[in-house]
Amino acid sequence: MKNKLFITLALMMFAIGNAHAYDLMGLSPSHHILYLNILDAENHTVGVTYPCQGGSTYYYNYDMPEGDLIIPETLTIGSNTWTVVEIMNNAFYKCPITSVEFPNTITSIGDYAFFECQLSSLDLPDAITTIGDWAFGHVRIQELTLPESIDSVGDRAFIGCWLTSFTLPEKDVHYGDGCFVNTRLVSVVLPEGLTTISPSMFLNCGRLTNVVFPSTLTSISGDAFAYCTRLSEIQIPSSVTVIGAGNNPFRGSQSVTSISVEEGNPVYYSEGNCLIERDTKTLIVGCRNSVIPNDVVAIGKAAFERGVEGPLCLPASVTSLGESAFYNCPSINKIYSYNPIPPTMCVQNEIQHSFAHVSRDIPVYVPTGCVEAYRNAPGWDEFPNIFEMGLFPQGAEWYYEILGDDGSITYQYLEYACDTTVNHKTVVVIIRTNTLYDKDDNTETSREYLYEEDGVVYWWNPTLGEFTTLYNFRAEEGDEWEIKVGEESLTMHVDEVLDYEYEGQVYRMLRVSDPEDLFSGDIICEIGHMTSFFPERLMTRGKDYQVEGIRCFWQFGQLVFKQGDMGCDEVHSGHYWAVDEQPNDAAFGVYPNPTNGVLTIQHSAFRIQHPTFRITNLMGQTVQTGSLTAETQQIDVTNLPQGMYFISVGDMTRKFVVR
Repeated sequence: MKNKLFITLALMMFAIGNAHAYDLMGLSPSHHILYLNILDAENHTVGVTYPCQGGSTYYYNYDMPEGDLIIPETLTIGSNTWTVVEIMNNAFYKCPITSVEFPNTITSIGDYAFFECQLSSLDLPDAITTIGDWAFGHVRIQELTLPESIDSVGDRAFIGCWLTSFTLPEKDVHYGDGCFVNTRLVSVVLPEGLTTISPSMFLNCGRLTNVVFPSTLTSISGDAFAYCTRLSEIQIPSSVTVIGAGNNPFRGSQSVTSISVEEGNPVYYSEGNCLIERDTKTLIVGCRNSVIPNDVVAIGKAAFERGVEGPLCLPASVTSLGESAFYNCPSINKIYSYNPIPPTMCVQNEIQHSFAHVSRDIPVYVPTGCVEAYRNAPGWDEFPNIFEMGLFPQGAEWYYEILGDDGSITYQYLEYACDTTVNHKTVVVIIRTNTLYDKDDNTETSREYLYEEDGVVYWWNPTLGEFTTLYNFRAEEGDEWEIKVGEESLTMHVDEVLDYEYEGQVYRMLRVSDPEDLFSGDIICEIGHMTSFFPERLMTRGKDYQVEGIRCFWQFGQLVFKQGDMGCDEVHSGHYWAVDEQPNDAAFGVYPNPTNGVLTIQHSAFRIQHPTFRITNLMGQTVQTGSLTAETQQIDVTNLPQGMYFISVGDMTRKFVVR
C-alpha cells in the first residue's frame, strides 16, 4: 500500500507539471527516495538528481539520504519502467551516505555527485565512462579501482580522499586537473598507456614517496607533484617531451635528492641532479642535491622552490633567473654568482621574486670588479652585502701536475674539506694530496689551514705556530710580502698587476717573483697561483719532484677554470669514482671506498680527543653526524645520494664516495 501511494503521488506531481528540479520520484531497494530526471523519454532512461532548484543546501525541506544506499538498475513508475544510467550533478551532495551500490547500467557520475559523503569504500560500475568534477571530493575511501571502461575523470574528482592506493586502467584516460589532490597515496605506479599527467594531479600528496612513470608518458603538466614533501627521487622516461609548460611539476617537493632522465630523451637531459631542457639550456627542475652545470643559461620558474640549503652557486653561464626560481629557500646562507654581468631576475612582487622569502642579508659573492654592477642591478640591489669572491668558497678544488725527475707526470689534488678554528681564527681546511710515480700506492697528504681577510690570504705555519701571508690580492705593483715556510722565508715582489680574461670574465692577476725563483709566477685572484698553490719548491726541497702548473679548478663540482688541453671533466670523475683510498695516516681510515651504503671508520681513540664524526657534502652542508665508540665502527650511509662526501673526525678529514 505504501509503495502504491508513493507511485501515485509521483505520477500526480509529474502530470500536473513539475515545479522542482526533478521529473519523477522512485523508491530504491534500500528505501531511499530517489529524485529522477528523464534523459531519453523514448528509451526510458533516467538520471538520479537532487530535489531542489539549487543553492548550497541541496536537500532543503527534503529527506536527506543517509546510511547504505542501493541504486537499482530499473524503476517501475506507473506503467513505465525506467533504466537508471546516470548519477547527475550534486545528486547526493554532502549526504551522510556510508556506502553505495551501483547498477552496471550507470555510465556517468556527475559533478559533486558524492562530494563530502561518508563513503568508506567505493565499487564503481563496470560500464562507467565518465566521472565529473569533485564527484568524490573529501570522501573516506582508502582504495580505488577505476574500471577499464573509464574514459574521463573530472577536475579534483578525488580531492582530499583518504586514498592510500589505487588501480588505474591500462589505457590513455583523461584525468582532470587536481584529480588526486591532498590524498594519502604513498606509492604511485602509473599504468602503461597513459600519456598525460594533468596539472596539479597529485598536488599536496604529502605522504607520497615514490612514483613510477610508464614508458608511454609524453607530458607532465605544471604542479603535477607540487608539494609532495616526501618524494625523494624523480626518474623521467625517454618518452616525455613536455614538462611543466611554464611551471615546475615538482616545485616545493623539498625532499627530492635525485633527478635523472632516461637516456635517449630528445628534449630533456639530467646533469648534476638537475632536469634541463636541451635546446634552451633552461634548468626546469632542481633539488637540494643539485649542482648547476656550467652551461645552463636560465633557471626556470619555481625550479628550486623549497629545494636549496646552504650556499647557492650560479655558474657564469647563467643569465636569467625565472619567477619564484628560489622561492621559500630560507636556508640559503650565501650566493656565489660567477657571471660578471648580473643575471636578470623577476622582481614583480615578493611572491614572484626570484628570491622570494630568501633573506636579503646573506652575503653575495661576485667576480672581481663586478660589485657595483650587481649593486645597481634590479633584484640584486636588494642585497646589501655584496662582495668580491675570495679564494676559498666552499666546494673549491684544484688540480696541479707533478713532474718527477725521471720525466713521469702525476698530480697534486687540493680540496676544501671543512671549516675549523686555529689560534682563534676561523679557517678553512685544505686537504693537499701529492700522488707520486706509482699513483695509487705512493701518496703524501697534509692538511693546510688558511683564512682570508681584506684580500689577504693567511697560511698556518705549524713550525712557528703562527699565520703567514700566502697571497696579497690587494697588492699593487712594487709591493712586497713575506712568506714563512717552516723556518725559512720568501720575499715576494709584485712586478706587475694585469687583467686576465678567461671565458668572458676578467680576473685581477699579480705577476710576482722572489730572489731564488722558488715561487715566481702569476697569481690569479679567486683561483690561485698558476705554478703551484703553495711554495712547493721550498716545501719539497731535496725531493725528486716539483709541481709544475695548475690544470683545473672546480667549485661545487663545476669547472671554473682550466689551463691547457686537460680533460677536466674526466679528471674530476676519475678522482671521485676512483678505487679505494688508503689513508697515509693509519689512525683514521674509511673503507670500502666507494661504498654502496655501509662505511667502516677505523680510528684511534688515543689520537682523537672527541671521537665524533661529521659528514659534509660538496657544498659544505652537514648531512650526517654521530659518535665513534670503538676502534672500528660501521656507519649506515644508505640515505645519502650518490656522490662524493667528506667525513671529519677531530682534525682529520677523509673523502669517500657513495655509489
